[in-house]
Amino acid sequence: MKTIISDIDIAQNASFSKALELKQDNGLPFDLTNYTGKAQLRTEPISTTTLADFQVTFGNRSKGEVTISLPGSITSTLSFPFAAYDFFIKNTITNDIFLIIRGKATLIKAVTKNV
Repeated sequence: MKTIISDIDIAQNASFSKALELKQDNGLPFDLTNYTGKAQLRTEPISTTTLADFQVTFGNRSKGEVTISLPGSITSTLSFPFAAYDFFIKNTITNDIFLIIRGKATLIKAVTKNV
């Protein structure tokens, strides 16, 4: 599976989500049965401080459906201009780990307060 490179915009105070349909190299859905996921946001890839842990939600696993998200209660605490993020999946039986997506995150600062 090829790693997706995709930059994202996160609006401060708003919920963020990115839905993915993972495919095998042959174009067929990547079956996510027996997989867990982890995605994090950091100021830069080498940073030891995590700005946020994304929630990982699996939809129809056999069709490769997964969503990473941040609730508004988390985005409201963010204050960076730019950050890095990535998302990995791990097979709970074989322990194989795949980097699914990575990129730059831009925080869109909220103008409206106390929503």
